[in-house]
Amino acid sequence: MTECKWMALVAEIKRCCIKPTSLTSTQNTVYQRLLRELHHPGVVCMSGSVGAGKTFTAWVTARSIGARYLPTIHGLDHLKPLEVSKVVIDNAPTQATPLRRLLSRCELLGIESIALISAKPLDIPYPVITLTPPTSTDLEQVANQFHSHGFFSHYPMPTERSFWALLRAFSLDAATLTTEGTL
Repeated sequence: MTECKWMALVAEIKRCCIKPTSLTSTQNTVYQRLLRELHHPGVVCMSGSVGAGKTFTAWVTARSIGARYLPTIHGLDHLKPLEVSKVVIDNAPTQATPLRRLLSRCELLGIESIALISAKPLDIPYPVITLTPPTSTDLEQVANQFHSHGFFSHYPMPTERSFWALLRAFSLDAATLTTEGTL
């Protein structure tokens, strides 16, 4: 899959699938806990293995509560003080020193509620919500959602319990890619 097709795929997934009803039951449980934690000022971490669905759950959470989703900590460089009160930061550091620096930057920007997304738990004691690897039912649900939106002509199920493995297993039908980026 070319980079252009991959970017179009990600954009289309974000456009049509980033809603709570697209979450698997496992993701929905984590999403509900994130909503409760982010309702009040503070810090929460969502961790889980690669391909567990952390980023997708983070996208849905950010959109649902009006938080700014930042794919990395470098997204903070583009925020002005008091521009946002809630952020969801993907690929967050987990070690104590860079984590303390990150939280200090958030405080200076006036950010009150912070969700940190990482593959590992934090070295500092904050609430951690663990997203477990997807079940075969979860993988089938997501594959069916992709197929129903016309993303792929077929969807072989991977043996690895990972949403990344599912995406790799898909065969993008290049003929369905339009100039608008719809798949």
